[in-house]
Amino acid sequence: MTVASLRQDGSPTARTVVLRGVQPADRILRFHTDRRAPKLAGLAAEPRVGLLLYDPGARLQLRLDGVAEVVGEGGLPDRLWDRSHPGSRACYRQPVAPGASVDGPRVAIPPAGEPAHGRENFAIVQVRVHRLDWLFLNADGHRRACFDFSPAGEGPSPEGHGGQGIAAGWTGRWVAP
Repeated sequence: MTVASLRQDGSPTARTVVLRGVQPADRILRFHTDRRAPKLAGLAAEPRVGLLLYDPGARLQLRLDGVAEVVGEGGLPDRLWDRSHPGSRACYRQPVAPGASVDGPRVAIPPAGEPAHGRENFAIVQVRVHRLDWLFLNADGHRRACFDFSPAGEGPSPEGHGGQGIAAGWTGRWVAP
């Protein structure tokens, strides 16, 4: 998944992250991050983000807009840290912050450590989605639909969507690809 956000200076940035969890009922997608990473300062200044996901087998692209929340302490980050693979935990033990200038490539290699070491640098980012742009790529003609969430939103699904309605709060419309 690609996450697009703004740096502290207002310039755009994008990075690939691993989608670690989805809570459909709450409209939340989650990824992990290092608390020392510069992106957290950017998210604190401007929490609105764009997410891009693509499944080549399904020929499906999703563009999502949402608001990010960084969670570093508490039960959920603790549980996710405990469930993380030891190799993933090692990334959070590197001696310098992500993006910091170093004298050579080996300076940032994480030292061996106890399983709990690095937890102080681990955080999760939860993005609550409020807009979804769905694009199906097809040689016979692409199809695209956009959906917006508002707590009071109601409405039928776009015509031709199998007669199924959209979940409460979502409204949708077909748009030109």
